[in-house]
Amino acid sequence: AFWSASRRTPTPISFQNSDDPQQTKINTNLIDFVMSCAKLRIESFNNDPSTTTITREEAITALTSQKSIYHKEEKESVEIQLQYGKEKLLEKNSQDECTVTEFEKDDESNGHVDFVTAASNLRALCYGIAPIDAMETRRIAGKIIP
Repeated sequence: AFWSASRRTPTPISFQNSDDPQQTKINTNLIDFVMSCAKLRIESFNNDPSTTTITREEAITALTSQKSIYHKEEKESVEIQLQYGKEKLLEKNSQDECTVTEFEKDDESNGHVDFVTAASNLRALCYGIAPIDAMETRRIAGKIIP
């Protein structure tokens, strides 16, 4: 078996409207992830800092409007959408130059720590581990020697 007795199996998480405290924690981290990921993605192809953020409402809309890619009856449609998205990304990448940015843990305005925090918290929630805050992410990142 892939999972041995000493390992935890991940639990899938999703955005759901609920007053449950655990689901609220999941929703908050999903929204933070979408917002920080979108900010980094937009900044990589756009040098105008005024257009690099999305609102919480836009993030919630993105989370609630997308259907799962695992529905069997939608598989072909999803594959077509993924192919279209891949073509558009390649088209975009060939037209515009991507901006490369060094990771900077001490600059709060760049969103680097926000992204790492959100991504690591989502993984932690899948494994039943308590999420951490941005300050703890900075502390851990400060110990990493390149």
